[in-house]
Amino acid sequence: VLMQRYLVAHGLPEDALLPFILSNGTIEDGLGVARLLAETISTARRLVLITSKFHMERARAIFSRVLPGTEILTVSDDDPGTAATPAPAP
Repeated sequence: VLMQRYLVAHGLPEDALLPFILSNGTIEDGLGVARLLAETISTARRLVLITSKFHMERARAIFSRVLPGTEILTVSDDDPGTAATPAPAP
């Protein structure tokens, strides 16, 4: 909720945010986002993934695999001032 408020306060439209997905891990997070996107919009061209630096590489790899063709940008929640950085091509 804090990150959502921060992003909206800094200009991100609220309808561009996905709701929280209850899961038991990063793989379930990725699969849940893929399902949600399939149900709401047919394809996402770009997705901003916000997670801790500790989980960044693993999360980026999982989301890139479950969302092929989607550009995955990453932001560390350890530093909300960090600009989004593109994931390297798989």
